[in-house]
Amino acid sequence: MKRLLLAVVAFFIASLAYCQTTIKFAYPEIEFKFKRCICSGNTAYIDFTILNNTKTDIKGILDYDGNPYNGIFPAAYDDEGNVYRTRGEQYQISRIDIAEQSLPQPQPYSFLLPAGVPVKMRVTLSGVDEYAAKFTMLKILFREFYRSGWTDYTPVEIREIPIMRN
Repeated sequence: MKRLLLAVVAFFIASLAYCQTTIKFAYPEIEFKFKRCICSGNTAYIDFTILNNTKTDIKGILDYDGNPYNGIFPAAYDDEGNVYRTRGEQYQISRIDIAEQSLPQPQPYSFLLPAGVPVKMRVTLSGVDEYAAKFTMLKILFREFYRSGWTDYTPVEIREIPIMRN
């Protein structure tokens, strides 16, 4: 029994070491920090914090829809080959919340990032494959970070997100 428990713990630690979550964003002054991804049933909750490291409060617009005609849209991909999108027959990215605000689907909404204060962000995905062990990539779109103009999409890409199941 002890050997089995040790083997399970060793496997869990090895899988966490193998799964290094990386975050890529065009603005180094805005820091995204991955906290956790918990799957309950077939719904996954991916939690982050966003930290504005500039000296001033800034405004951003979260875009739920993107521009699918140009191939720019929010999406998540798992290690079983499934794609989760905000549009289509099933809305599998069902919610994106920043600072306790829920995104009114499918409209973009603005939010404030106060300087030096971490802000919560949660992405909720429904219909998650029961065999998926990680999300290989999650892409979320922002518009108008520091800039004016509605066509400037700035994606944040989060890769290798391990899924913990309860």
